[in-house]
Amino acid sequence: MHEFLIKSIIFALIITFKKHIEMKKLLFLGFTVLAAMSANAQILGQPIVKDQGIRAIAPARATSSKISRRAGTSETYNYVAAYSNSTSNSSKQTLWWIAPDSNACVVYTTGGKSNIKFHGIGGAFDPKDTTFMDAQNTVLTKFNPYHVDTLRFTKAYLRNVNKVNVGGKMVDVVDTLFVQYYDASGMNITAYSFTNDPLKTSYYYGVPKGTTFVPYRATNKSALKTDTILLTASSRDSFNVSAGNYFVSTITLTPNFNSLSTNGLAVTSNVIAYSMNFKPMIPAQLNDTILDWSNANYTKKTNGFGLYIDYFANIKHDNLTTPYKINNTFWTRSDLLPGAKVSIWQGYVPTTIYNSAYMMNADISITCDNLSTKELLNSNIGLVVYPNPASTNNNAIAVVNLKSASMVSAKVYDMNGRVVLATSTKAMNAGLNELPLATSSLSTGIYTVTIETAAGTKSSKFIVK
Repeated sequence: MHEFLIKSIIFALIITFKKHIEMKKLLFLGFTVLAAMSANAQILGQPIVKDQGIRAIAPARATSSKISRRAGTSETYNYVAAYSNSTSNSSKQTLWWIAPDSNACVVYTTGGKSNIKFHGIGGAFDPKDTTFMDAQNTVLTKFNPYHVDTLRFTKAYLRNVNKVNVGGKMVDVVDTLFVQYYDASGMNITAYSFTNDPLKTSYYYGVPKGTTFVPYRATNKSALKTDTILLTASSRDSFNVSAGNYFVSTITLTPNFNSLSTNGLAVTSNVIAYSMNFKPMIPAQLNDTILDWSNANYTKKTNGFGLYIDYFANIKHDNLTTPYKINNTFWTRSDLLPGAKVSIWQGYVPTTIYNSAYMMNADISITCDNLSTKELLNSNIGLVVYPNPASTNNNAIAVVNLKSASMVSAKVYDMNGRVVLATSTKAMNAGLNELPLATSSLSTGIYTVTIETAAGTKSSKFIVK
């Protein structure tokens, strides 16, 4: 088997952050995926014939299934599918083994050996990305908070050891997969531009905060919540070295949290992320082999866990025209352990920095109860108050959609019809506009905001609590 890990090519690209800060962007090249990847479609859960130790399987394509749920709509997003449609290219897929250190090894059919260099993999999700239009998904706005229902991905759990001696008694081996979730408050979301780009195009990425990453504990302190998945003998995937194939499987989790939407910059609103780290019960000693494709009778001392990564050869993630591009995958490499900082990266490296687009293939199902996008575009004047309910210690925003430019003013009425708040007249352009409402001056209760424009008036109720 050809080695798919690095040929140690590391060099730095000088980049400029959006605020004109000159910084270095380390390009961790080195993932020359040397195996020829099969383009034949495979079905998840079916055996994959070994192709020199690396397999190609079809991504789990998401379908845009809209299900009415109370006032909201549920929908499944898959960025690999959306990106494939946008670029008119099919992805290939390879397996990244992850471990808390670099002790464990994989031996290929050629006899070559590589230590595991990846210690965590995850992805960011931004439903504002216009790339999702190509997958017939609803593209949300920053005024669309949503609930994260499920996260589904493909994994490979290699079970080499089932029992271990603990205090003179043989006990079952239980490995652990940590899946952590983040909203915008636990992430670093920023932009860079290349110094040799005369247009200084901004390329965004999102990763969990690197300064709070604790690699050997496989946790991040900035996570909103953590799913701890215990991997037992029943979780194993079937690896048959002699036959040259194995079965893959999927994991479906229920994150059950809400995105953090704010009245601030659109780029940082309603973005989430997830990260995965594996902690074997029996730690690998230096150069312990978790898988040897050249010898089915290799010494088996510890278990292994891998995730599938899709890649688009020689197609950069930055080729897309979407304004945000935060739907990136990220990983933690050995260069960044433990807590090391390499160039500007600490804890996680976004895959947008590579010459080829690397993406974790995951289905994310969300429910959005505030379909402001559609509500705003249904008439000549659109009006939605966000957040709703609003709090007395923060401003609400009247989101106004205009078919054409107009002067706009607003009045807020209480339940008795009295004007309790009025705004000055403001010139607004066609499209989405924001009109702040000072809720700090309002008591708790139900209110109606009415806007006056050249095209007429529009009213909407909102709650202050």
